[in-house]
Amino acid sequence: MAEFYLIKAEALNELSSGPTSEVYSAVNRIRARSGMPELPAGLTKVQMRERIRREWAVEFAYEDHRYWDAKRWLIAEQVIGGPIYGLQINKINAAGEKYQQDPGNYTFTKLMLENRTFSKQTYLFPFKLSEVNKGYITQNPGY
Repeated sequence: MAEFYLIKAEALNELSSGPTSEVYSAVNRIRARSGMPELPAGLTKVQMRERIRREWAVEFAYEDHRYWDAKRWLIAEQVIGGPIYGLQINKINAAGEKYQQDPGNYTFTKLMLENRTFSKQTYLFPFKLSEVNKGYITQNPGY
């Protein structure tokens, strides 16, 4: 149900020059389910867009929406690309040596796991070559 309200809120916000009462109502219905306060009145169109995008991220955090939402909003280059970090945790014994069974202090080391890239061409999928060869369509840029 939250997805329908967010789609409605997003569409109405983009359609109008600023957020209407319907936009506020749709987002606030989702927030009320979890005991969240209503959105503050007087938001601009851009501020409401950011609030709606945040609601999408929170509401569907573990449901594989983020990648597709970022592509739909054309912000994937900023959100998806960049370094991905992990954390290496080691126990240190009194002598300062790494030792797995001795309870002691911990050291934490930030590690870069990979550097992800997202290029503009991946906003669109390529057409099958057999379809392009028919002459009715041209291939999407970058393919």
